[in-house]
Amino acid sequence: MTNRILLVDDEPLNLEIMNDYLEDLPYQLIIAESGDRALSILEKDQNFDLILLDRMMPGKNGVEVLQELKGNENTKRIPVVMQTAADEEKQIEEGIEAGAFYYLTKPYSEMVLRSIVQSALKDRKAEQDLLNDLDRHAAAMAHLEYGTFKVKTIDEARAVGMAVSFCFPRPEEVYMGLSELMVNAVEHGNYGISYLEKKTALLAGTWEATLERAANKPEVAEKYVDILVTQTEKRTKVEIKDQGAGFDWKQYMAYSPNRATDPNGRGIGVYAVHAFDTINYHGAGNHVVVTGNH
Repeated sequence: MTNRILLVDDEPLNLEIMNDYLEDLPYQLIIAESGDRALSILEKDQNFDLILLDRMMPGKNGVEVLQELKGNENTKRIPVVMQTAADEEKQIEEGIEAGAFYYLTKPYSEMVLRSIVQSALKDRKAEQDLLNDLDRHAAAMAHLEYGTFKVKTIDEARAVGMAVSFCFPRPEEVYMGLSELMVNAVEHGNYGISYLEKKTALLAGTWEATLERAANKPEVAEKYVDILVTQTEKRTKVEIKDQGAGFDWKQYMAYSPNRATDPNGRGIGVYAVHAFDTINYHGAGNHVVVTGNH
């Protein structure tokens, strides 16, 4: 299935650059030369998997367009990459607060753009898969009172994250937070992959090979992530504990503009903190507990 991407920029050269960087990938690229034109297109057609949105435009600027998109039930779940020459911390924060999960500052390389686009589309697909299974799984997980899981791989972490999300009132909002925490426990905890190592591999297009090497190291062969779920009528609690050395979790609890253009590292600050009523790390950071009120 071809992904549809809306490119929004008032500068023809910028549109040409984005098109050149992405044209050999399996995407259908639609162009809008202004924020008003983008909104006009989206009013008639919401079937887009991603929007690359310029921040500085005449008429409606990127932040105003983004605010309208996030306030519309038909477009609020389309991921948006805000791309602009404005790289000041305050302006980046403004875009993030308006709903931009991804941020690119110009000029950016082909490698960075493609990496961010692929990451955003991957998240979009995960969310759509969850929504497709919403009715089928929600009824079953509503009866869970106590459950334990042991996961070893990234795929297992994502599968359990999806299942457990149905214990929460709004699984479509919780899933990405749960998935991020569980995947982090495998990647950074048990596999021992650092933030910088992941960033470098993603930008170089070698992430899958890096992940495979880490998963096949002898020292991780018997490591698992333990997940405990308890549920009452009033609250769901999920505990996630890996067997790694831990990490400095405090710096990731709030979204940092310094990491805005990185292809990784935004999950805890953006998804996890806003998805749950509470999130608390214990010990060295390899034990996290989240709750959601019903």
